[in-house]
Amino acid sequence: TLLIKLYGTYGIVLEISDIECGRMAYAKESGFHFREIKGNLFSCEKDTSLAHCISADVHMGKGIAATFKKMFGGVDELRRQGGKPGDVSMLQRDERFIYYL
Repeated sequence: TLLIKLYGTYGIVLEISDIECGRMAYAKESGFHFREIKGNLFSCEKDTSLAHCISADVHMGKGIAATFKKMFGGVDELRRQGGKPGDVSMLQRDERFIYYL
């Protein structure tokens, strides 16, 4: 079991728990520790949540953002959520949640 907390200016922005692909990070009570593992992010189980950073215009035209856009779509849905810089927008695809930071 793993709990990841992402902090913003005004406190906790997002909490993600029970990450099945927990090979990539671990947490201790004394703080958060991150460990990078090379591999295919999209090979995680279908109920594993994913998160990545995007620009305010939600364009997602290059890099891994373009891959998220191709795999999960939902650009109009994300724009309707009206997220501002520092907010978290979210899509749900079956059992998976995708967080856009």
